Amino acid sequence: MLNKLLRYPEKIPKDKLLHALIGTVAASIMFILGFAWLVVVSASITLAWGIEVHQMYTKSGEYDNYDALAVMVGAAIVIIPMVVRI
Repeated sequence: MLNKLLRYPEKIPKDKLLHALIGTVAASIMFILGFAWLVVVSASITLAWGIEVHQMYTKSGEYDNYDALAVMVGAAIVIIPMVVRI
């Protein structure tokens, strides 16, 4: 059971992991630059769906709400500990 649970991250598609990494890095940079957590949340939402809208209009990829959600999960990994610290 535990072995199966620990191997779960291997099943996450690489595309979703990349989007989560983008969210984590973007939120980290914003916090390093001193932005308030509410601004970081707003910017992360804008970034998440902005990437998808950009892909849709430039035909560089397909619009996928799960990709945007992956960006938000990545940003939440940084945002939640910073908010709880307050």
